[in-house]
This record gives sequence, C-alpha cells and structure tokens, in this order.
Amino acid sequence: MTWFHNLKIASKLIVGFALVTLIACVIGAIGITKIMQIEKADTEMYELNAKPMGPILTTAVAFQRIRVNYREIALEQTNEGKVKFSNRIKELQKTIDDNLPEIEKSLKSEETKKAYADIKAELAKFAPHLDKIVALAMDGKNDQAVAYMRSDSVAGIARSVDDSIQKLADLKIDLAKKKSDANTAAAKAAVAMTGIILVLGVALAVGLGIFLSRIISRPLRSAVDVSNRLSEGDLTVTIEATSKDETGQLLAAMHNMVEKLKGVVADVKSAADNVAAGSQELSSSSEEMSQGATEQAAAAEEASSSMEQMSSNIRQNADNATQTEKIALKSAADAKQGGTAVAETVVAMKEIASKISIIEEIARQTNLLALNAAIEAARAGEHGKGFAVVAAEVRKLAERSQKAAGEISELSASSVQVAEEAGEMLTRIVPDIQRTAELVQEISAACKEQDTGAEQINKAIQQLDQVIQQNASASEEMASTSEELASQAEQLQETIAFFKTGEQVGLVRKAAAVRQFAAKKKAAIPHLGHGTSNGYHAEPATSRKVAVGGGVDLNLDSDHLDDQFEKF
Repeated sequence: MTWFHNLKIASKLIVGFALVTLIACVIGAIGITKIMQIEKADTEMYELNAKPMGPILTTAVAFQRIRVNYREIALEQTNEGKVKFSNRIKELQKTIDDNLPEIEKSLKSEETKKAYADIKAELAKFAPHLDKIVALAMDGKNDQAVAYMRSDSVAGIARSVDDSIQKLADLKIDLAKKKSDANTAAAKAAVAMTGIILVLGVALAVGLGIFLSRIISRPLRSAVDVSNRLSEGDLTVTIEATSKDETGQLLAAMHNMVEKLKGVVADVKSAADNVAAGSQELSSSSEEMSQGATEQAAAAEEASSSMEQMSSNIRQNADNATQTEKIALKSAADAKQGGTAVAETVVAMKEIASKISIIEEIARQTNLLALNAAIEAARAGEHGKGFAVVAAEVRKLAERSQKAAGEISELSASSVQVAEEAGEMLTRIVPDIQRTAELVQEISAACKEQDTGAEQINKAIQQLDQVIQQNASASEEMASTSEELASQAEQLQETIAFFKTGEQVGLVRKAAAVRQFAAKKKAAIPHLGHGTSNGYHAEPATSRKVAVGGGVDLNLDSDHLDDQFEKF
C-alpha cells in the first residue's frame, strides 16, 4: 500500500470516491436487476394471471347471461321478445368467442391449457343444446323448450361449462397467488441481498473513509503538533515524512523549515552575541575616541596658538628678508663699483709700472753715463779726479735709483697681480651677491607665502578644533548609541531564547555588562565641551625664543648651498 500512501490527496479522494461509487453502482445494479426481475415477474403475473381474469370473468358472465336469456326466450310469448333474446344470446356467444383467444394467449401451464380445453369442449357440447332451445322457443314450443332446458343433460352440461370456467379462474388465481408469493420471496431476497450488499458497501465505504481520513489526518495532526511546538519555540521537534503526497510534502517542507530555522536561530544567536560584544567594544572605542578627541582638541588649540606665534615670526622673517634683500642689492651695487675701481687701479698701476720701467731705463743709462764718465776721468788723470768722484756718486745714485725702480717695478707688478686677482674676485662676487639678493627675494616671497599658509593653517586648525569637538560629541552620541545597541542586543538575546534548538547554547548577558562597563568608563572620562571648559588648556608655544624686531635670526652654519660659492 506504499503506492497508495504516495498518491496525491486528490488522487486518494478520487480513488476513495471511485470505490464508493463502484460500491453504489454494484448495489444499484443488483437492486435494479432484482427490481427488474420482480417487475418482470409482476408483469408476467399480470399478463398471465391477472389480465386473463377479465376475459375469464367476461366469459363466465356471458355464459350466465346466455343461460338467463335462453330461460327468458323459453318463457317469452311474443316473437319480438324471442327475437330480442335470440339476438342477445348470439351477442353473448360472440363475446365468449372473442374472449376465448385472449384467454388462450395467457395459458402457459398444462393445467390451464387442459382447463381451457375443457371449457371449449363443454361449450361445444352446450352449443347444440342452446340452438335447440332457441329453435323450440322460436317455433312457439315454449313448453318443450322449458322442459328441454330443465333436463338433466342440458343442466349438467351448463354446470360443466360453469365448472370449467371456474376451474380455470381458480387455476389462474392459484397461479397468481403462487407467483405473488414467489415475487414476494424474490423481493425479500432482493431486499436481503441489497441490505447485505448495502451494509457491506457502507462498511467498506466507512472503512475506506476511516482509512483515507487516517492517512490524510495523521500527517496533518503531526503537522498541527509540529506547528504548535514551533509556536512555542521548540525547534527540537522531529519530523518524519513517510509519504510523497501533499501531507508528506508539507511535513518535508516543515522539516526543511525547522532545519533552516535552527540555522537562522543559531546565526541570530551568534549575531546577537557578536552584536553584544561589538557594542561593548564600540562603547569602549567610542569613549576612547571621545577622550582622544578631547586631547586632540587641546592639542589643536595649542597648535593654533603655536601657529599664531609662528605666523608672527614668519612675518618678522619676511620683513628681515626684505631688509636683507635691500642690503644685498646695495652690496651688489657696491661690489660692482669696487670692481670698477679695482679695474681702474690696475690700469693706473700698469701705467705706473710702465713709468717705472722708464725710470729704470734712465737709471741704467745714467749708470752707463757714470761709468763712461769714470772712464774718462781715469784717462784725464789728476784733472779728472773731481769728475771721477762726481761720476762715482752719480753712478751710486743711478744704481740706487735702478734698484729702487726695480723694487718699485716688482712691487707694481705684484700690486697689479693682486689688483687683477681682486678684480677677478669682485667679478666673481658680484653674481654671487646678485644670486644672494635673488635668494633673499625668494626667501621673502616664501616667507610671505608661509605667512599666508600659516594663516590658512591656523584657520584650518581652528576648523579642525571645531570638527574634533563635533567628533567628540559624536563619539559620546556613538557611545550612547552603542549602549542602546547593547540593550537591543540583550533584548534580542532574550527574544531569541524563546526558540529551543536542543543545543546547549548559553545566552551571554553581554549587553548588561556593556552598559555597566560603558557607564563606569563614561564616569571616568571627562566629557568634551567647547572652549576651555573641557579641562584641557592650550599652552602657547613659548619654548622657542624668536628675536622679534632685532633683525633676522639667521643660521650661519655651513650647508649645501655654500658649495655654490667659490672659496678663497
């Protein structure tokens, strides 16, 4: 019967109603058959027994009336009356002749056929006697007709005809009674058989109904029980689908639903625990973020104060750079003028050197002339001694002049070389000074840009301070939200605890711990306000001492820019 269990409910109902219909059809067919048999028997009884009683009775009545009429005709004195009775007798004979074939049609048994044959035989015997009585009466022989009519032979034949007709009638009545009894017995048998079959059909239908109701209602009761247990949150229910019909599919679907619900509940429990833990961490992080934002706000205020001081220093540096630029430009101009003066000095020294060379030449010529004079004085003897002395002195003077001129020439040459080197140095220094002036200009421009940038940074820091304060406020709100989230997580855990999955999963009360932890931490950490009400005061950046109004505080230590200059 597994195949029947696996049928769809509609198919089961169709099969059940088909069987009930078949039973009803069998009962109906049997009942109809029996009724038709009874109807046929009743029809036969009517056609063969009841219906022929009419012609039999008509024949009997007609024969009795014939007997009355032939008595009347025997006693009638008038011809008209005799003719009337004679005609009536003929009509009655015709009536008997017309009914005899009808009676003959209904004869089936031998007894009735024999009784019918006796009737015809007795009527045939009676006919000549009747004709004789009528003839005597019509001839006016009424007395003879009456005497003949009352004779034993005629009266005996008449009684035989009545007895034959009565016998046939009795046979018909007896056959009708037997047929009626048979029909009654058949009807009772049909009723009994129909009742038995009906009882069996009803019992089978009831059994089939109970069977169908059980195989349909049992899974439904199981589904209802499962639904009730599910409504109570019990997910440990075991669902077994033993059929493949709609109820089996329903139980299989409920089994899948329970399994998925177990997974969902487990996931929700895990998620609730994770939310509780996450809300705890979020609350802690929010409080730490709030504290960090408070410290950042204080640092931002301190940075803002430092930026204001640095902006002032940058402006002072810009002013000093501008003054340095002017000095550098003036130094460049002075260096150019010094270079020109050195160049002119070199030219003058070269001219002096050329003049000194003339003096050297004069001294050399004077020395030669003194030498010649000494030679001539030596030739003159005593007369030339005085001239020799003068020549010697002139020679000494010439030698000294030549020596002095040589020294001056060497000094001039050395001075020219030094002047040329000084000119070359000034020539090289002028571009460096100009480069320095340009760098100072760039420094001045950079200082101005730094001043602008410092102001922007200061504004940005102030905005950052506001943002940090807003973030701190948002962090406090986040902490409050995380506390609410922890409360919701706890409520979710309590709600999900409604479902029983059969697993020993403890519902961790993390949300309450979160709120206690957050409340303690919130009480321990100061809240961020606005201005200096947060407990943190920004100290100005006074650790660096910057000379203000006293020139530029320059770092004159060597750096990589010094490599661009030529060292002497």
